[in-house]
Amino acid sequence: MAASSARSGLAQRGTTSWGTTWCTWTRTRWSSSGARCWVRSIRANRQMQSPWKIVFLLIGLTAINFWTEASHHNSDPVWGYRCVDNRCVKTAIETGQEEVWGLQVCRLNCSEPFGTVWPKPRGLASVGNGLVAIDGRSVEFRSSGTLKGYWDISAERFRGQLGNKLAGEEVNSGGYRMVVELDVKDDSLVLNHGTVERYRLLVGQPVHDQVIVTIEAENYFGARHGLETLAQLIVFDDLSGDLLLMVGAEIQDAPAFPHRGLSLDTVRHYVDVESIKRAIDALAMVKMNVFHWHITDSQSWPLVIKSHPILHTFGAYSRKQIYTAKDVEDIVQYALVRGVRIIPELDAPGHIGEGWEKTGLVSCFNYQPWVQYCEEPPCGQFDPT
Repeated sequence: MAASSARSGLAQRGTTSWGTTWCTWTRTRWSSSGARCWVRSIRANRQMQSPWKIVFLLIGLTAINFWTEASHHNSDPVWGYRCVDNRCVKTAIETGQEEVWGLQVCRLNCSEPFGTVWPKPRGLASVGNGLVAIDGRSVEFRSSGTLKGYWDISAERFRGQLGNKLAGEEVNSGGYRMVVELDVKDDSLVLNHGTVERYRLLVGQPVHDQVIVTIEAENYFGARHGLETLAQLIVFDDLSGDLLLMVGAEIQDAPAFPHRGLSLDTVRHYVDVESIKRAIDALAMVKMNVFHWHITDSQSWPLVIKSHPILHTFGAYSRKQIYTAKDVEDIVQYALVRGVRIIPELDAPGHIGEGWEKTGLVSCFNYQPWVQYCEEPPCGQFDPT
């Protein structure tokens, strides 16, 4: 017992070296491995007595890591893709073999008519006859009418989409300058079931130092959809380092359904404004046009109504988890620029609970056991009396 206590004390006192730290961790199992632990601790103490050894060790590890990273970034790609039966098949890059593509280039060329365009065009889809490198930093937009502010936002978003395609990779300088001409007949911003959202996209051949892209539509929303399709015809080739555009292509497209929506419940689980905007961005990318915003229900009332502040005061999950009038206005405008209309959903009269308990207008609030009084907790409904 005395020897065991002495060895345990040694392990506890020697916590400044790596070896004795390991020994301290294993001291509860001293009977099975204590001797080996004690010997390793002494050896570790002797080996690490000089701080210069630690310094040299760290310098060596840093140099090895730097060399490895540099070798990784400077190495040539070894894998590419070939189109086989409308599928991109991974293949090793070898000298003298047939041309291979980067994955995104293969996806654009391999599937008919355009592998990267989604939803698939419902009208004419004429495949282009080649890919050319473009300068994503010098894209020019030409539009007429009264919607310059909307097009400025859409143009900035388009440039951001091109930047996202690079995923942090360096792109080659130069390339053709892309000019996007927007031909819109009507400047109306009415978006409903009757809105015509078809468009025609023409990607011309390179002339001198530029490529002309023309988008024709009845209104802003159709042209905006055409701009989304154009972004899907541009890919980054990680083999060549170029940002590539499919030229000589024509697409005529229109939605199959006038109502294409997504519903988001922000009542049972609060969703912040920026996350809602990201959901709207996703809708815009696939040309959906309705965002159903389930904003009130029995579980919470996060919507701020200035004339009835008692609702969000008692109904929100916290003081910060609310939607102000400014938040709602911001989201509605953000969505409209992206071709999405907001349909707010305020549940009533049988889904009234949190936030209404102080109004005197609700009956059976939070009755228990809830399974005997309502479909889901908390119970509550407008009192018709």
